Amino acid sequence: RSSQGVRYTVDATFWSTDTFVFMYTIHLPDGTDHPGCDFMRVGDDGKVTEWRSHYSWRPEELDQAIQT
Repeated sequence: RSSQGVRYTVDATFWSTDTFVFMYTIHLPDGTDHPGCDFMRVGDDGKVTEWRSHYSWRPEELDQAIQT
């Protein structure tokens, strides 16, 4: 799926020896904004071993922003 016209602004970043978290604002084409946050864990080799995204809206609202 694609998400034409969606923009992101990184608001804050946090990290430790094996994790990275960034908080951002998602700007939708209709002018609405939603906060989001991603969490990444890295292995000893420096490669991402886990990546989770968290959004502040219901799944049906997200579907409206993504076009197939």
